[in-house]
Amino acid sequence: MNKKKMLRRISEAVLGLFFVIILAVCAAAPEVQNAAAPLPPSGTVQATRAITLTVNEIDRFGNITLNVPAAGVMSAGFALGDMVRLELGSFNGIVPIVSTYSEVDHGYPLVRFHATANVTMVAVNMGNFSELYSIEAGMYARISLVERGGYLAELEIRTLERSYVREDYPSDVIFANFREARLGGIGANVIYRSTHPALNAGEMASRSPYSQRLAEAAGIATVINLADHPHELSERAANVPWYQGFINRGSIIALGMGIDYRNPDFAGQLKTGIEFMLENRPPFLIHCNEGKDRAGVTVALFGALMGATPDEIINDYMLSYINFYWVNPGEERYDLIAGIMRGILTDFNGGTMPGPGQTTAAAERYLSQVVELSTAQINALKQLLSGN
Repeated sequence: MNKKKMLRRISEAVLGLFFVIILAVCAAAPEVQNAAAPLPPSGTVQATRAITLTVNEIDRFGNITLNVPAAGVMSAGFALGDMVRLELGSFNGIVPIVSTYSEVDHGYPLVRFHATANVTMVAVNMGNFSELYSIEAGMYARISLVERGGYLAELEIRTLERSYVREDYPSDVIFANFREARLGGIGANVIYRSTHPALNAGEMASRSPYSQRLAEAAGIATVINLADHPHELSERAANVPWYQGFINRGSIIALGMGIDYRNPDFAGQLKTGIEFMLENRPPFLIHCNEGKDRAGVTVALFGALMGATPDEIINDYMLSYINFYWVNPGEERYDLIAGIMRGILTDFNGGTMPGPGQTTAAAERYLSQVVELSTAQINALKQLLSGN
């Protein structure tokens, strides 16, 4: 081979490698249209600003983490309160950008800017986005602006603030969201609910010592942990001898439940938890992390089974928002959040809101048809909850 041919082939190889590198970089980078253009004013309808991302991670609740952090998507021209079109998996629809799940109605999809973790997420409030829309890691997600600030008014009503400082709350009980559940015919000293009494990391850990002391004073005999998986229990109990005692005695169960009470996994875990309750003795402590969502649904179900009125159930559910977020009856946001429990009771009842005197039948329907408890198990649960 002469020298000229050799140089030409080397040049062609280098040029080919250059184009491969360029193509790889373009494929890896998120596609952004109009990112440098001035942001449109609030209320402007605009479908040209868009960004293409990929699915990085899917958590056990079906929530999606995308590959560009929240700050990166915001710098591309998107903001909290925008209405956007989301195209991901089999989902193609208009959703709001919010900061937490409860800022939309239950069952609604959302794009979330998680400020603390600086991540961009896609989820369904009290649902499993991944399962609903067949999502897998590596899929492309496209977000395009539909209306700048189109959800801001709703977001301002729904935005919730809380503190992790004990002194900001009037009592240990309120700070720990700890209370006895006396809904309908639930007997005295049978069911308690609270925040997690054994968290050792994160902001919520500040509440754990208070939950623990209150639970210990109540004489809790059995713990139903809705949040953790079994392998997480030892880590949780490492510095909490009181919690470790339940592990040693075999009087605690870790169910690792998601938020979506319509999901077969939730129903299966709930069945396991109820069967564990039937084999153990009260008082029971039912907790998740905040004692608000998973504990809220479970206690609402037990209250309905024992004949509590819809108003009783909703008022107990809303106590968690009063305790944590200073949401007060009469406020517009109170009624919006209370709608979450109205929707849950409607689902329990097969699509219509149960009236007073109809909640027991609604709970029995859910327990038999969704949770798949036998009639004998449901009757035994009623007996246990009554305290007789």
